[in-house]
Amino acid sequence: MSEVFSSYGLTVTPANVLTIRKVIMTEAEELEVARDKFKNAWPDGMPVLGGDPVSPYAAQGFTECTNAYLDQCKARIDELRELGAHLASAARDYGRTEGEIEASFRKGMRHDASPLVHPAPPPSGMLGSYPDPLHPNGRSW
Repeated sequence: MSEVFSSYGLTVTPANVLTIRKVIMTEAEELEVARDKFKNAWPDGMPVLGGDPVSPYAAQGFTECTNAYLDQCKARIDELRELGAHLASAARDYGRTEGEIEASFRKGMRHDASPLVHPAPPPSGMLGSYPDPLHPNGRSW
């Protein structure tokens, strides 16, 4: 099992196993909370932010990219939880009780992840205020 920990650059000892597990499991939970908040805020993907012909394609591209990123986040959450399970197993091997392992981290114990700020559509009429860089007179869209 030490190979698992060394692949993450961790040196796990009887003295630090529960502390490391708490940090790893807290990270997994905070990442999951942030991921879920984002998914709940944008259940249908990224919105079309403008009335121009490019915005629908941009929204689709942003949605595809954010979905890929959310999938990567889910994979990292699963990886962190698996590492947490290995740390719990190591704690048992070091003679820690189930009560000590349970007390070192309880799901829902900490939800102080930074609040997410999501993009909002531009105020009405704002798109017309940007000069067109390709137009010789800098005409607005």
